[in-house]
Amino acid sequence: MTKHEDFINSSIEAVMLEGLSAIISIDTGIESYPLNDYLLKTIFLQMTGFQEQKFKCIVWEMATEDFEFRRDFLREYATQGFSTYESKKSIYQKLMILLDRDEFSESERKEIVNQAKDSVCSIFNESNLQYWNGTPIMNLRVI
Repeated sequence: MTKHEDFINSSIEAVMLEGLSAIISIDTGIESYPLNDYLLKTIFLQMTGFQEQKFKCIVWEMATEDFEFRRDFLREYATQGFSTYESKKSIYQKLMILLDRDEFSESERKEIVNQAKDSVCSIFNESNLQYWNGTPIMNLRVI
């Protein structure tokens, strides 16, 4: 992995931090509440695009190394993209086989989810989103 390595290894948290940096100087009064909905939607779309681009880069890098995978990838996935859950699930399963990895155990999955929730809550709690969405953000830790 040479061409896309920096992007593949970059954290999606950077997208959140970049979006939140746009509101760092904005007051938390009621006049700023309309920004909340807009900002959350914008960050969500940016994170979704980031994730899809990263997934495609990983797959292309794998296709560079494994020619049989490349043939399957070009035939089945290259034209449809990775926007649907089914396409992501299918290519994920193929990558797990290619990488000779088993599924994550339930405890590993829970740990990954908890780390992700803690990271999101930490970033949101240090921004105006804490004031605009306090209870829903706190409920995220409970889920």
